[in-house]
Amino acid sequence: MMFFQHPSLLQFQRQMEKKRGRCNLNTIFRVKAVPSDTQMREILDGASPEPLRRLLPELFESVRRAGWANQYKTNLPSGKDQGDYYTMPLDGMECFHSTKIECPGCLKKTDKNGQTHYSHSIVAATLVKAGSHKIFPIDAEEVRNTDGKDKQDCELNAGKRLIERFRSEHPQMQVIVGGDDLYAHEPFVKLLEEKGLRFVLVAKPESHQELFDWVEDLDRIGACERGKWQEGPACKRRFFEYRIARQAPIKAEGEVEVNFIEVWERDREGKLLYTGHDWTDPALARRSMELAANEVWPRINRAAHATAPKG
Repeated sequence: MMFFQHPSLLQFQRQMEKKRGRCNLNTIFRVKAVPSDTQMREILDGASPEPLRRLLPELFESVRRAGWANQYKTNLPSGKDQGDYYTMPLDGMECFHSTKIECPGCLKKTDKNGQTHYSHSIVAATLVKAGSHKIFPIDAEEVRNTDGKDKQDCELNAGKRLIERFRSEHPQMQVIVGGDDLYAHEPFVKLLEEKGLRFVLVAKPESHQELFDWVEDLDRIGACERGKWQEGPACKRRFFEYRIARQAPIKAEGEVEVNFIEVWERDREGKLLYTGHDWTDPALARRSMELAANEVWPRINRAAHATAPKG
């Protein structure tokens, strides 16, 4: 059903068989008897996702040994943390939703009309590289209620479990983790630092007001670094500005300091097209601006706000 992107696998294959004399479920996957949707659910509901998930790190190790994983690396050419890094954004996605069908692992949410919604979601970790359309799924963690209590599992907790397992399966891998505003909080950042992972995370003003106030204060006393660049031919030129506030606290009484990076994109008439707010660990701030000149920064920001990638 996922492969063919059709709500009814059985109906889809029957239509194809009637039209062409055979169905591609048989020619591609050698399936002779197509199960109904209900039977498919009964088969899949009892299956553990772990054996399937375990194939992801095994597949990556095979790709790495063959040398094909190098296409996902980004180089940090200078500084104490120089080297090649993989960029691994995290993003949550809903893979099932219903107001009628449920299971013990379903996430539950009641809307303003009192109707209960049941859903399943996962947090996906994917290797990407700015400027390339190629991606490589490297891990996934289900957002799922497992203890039978009313307390809901959430994307952030699933992300923490994923990071713990990822580091145990890839202990030496140099990685820059990306994520949206959901992940931009002290406990998650501490976990990344504890595991030796770099990060670039989106920060929104409404959820990080203290950080934004701190940056404005630094800017007023001239403590922020500013710069600009432009891209494209004259008829389609885009103009970019950025500012960096170094070692800014995530919150006023917090323990974690980050480098805050902000970028603005405008057209030839000066119309603001895009604004991005992100923060990262100190080693990455300078490299982020170096990459910007190669069109990396706008791509990273648009992707992060649309899905989650950063790096």
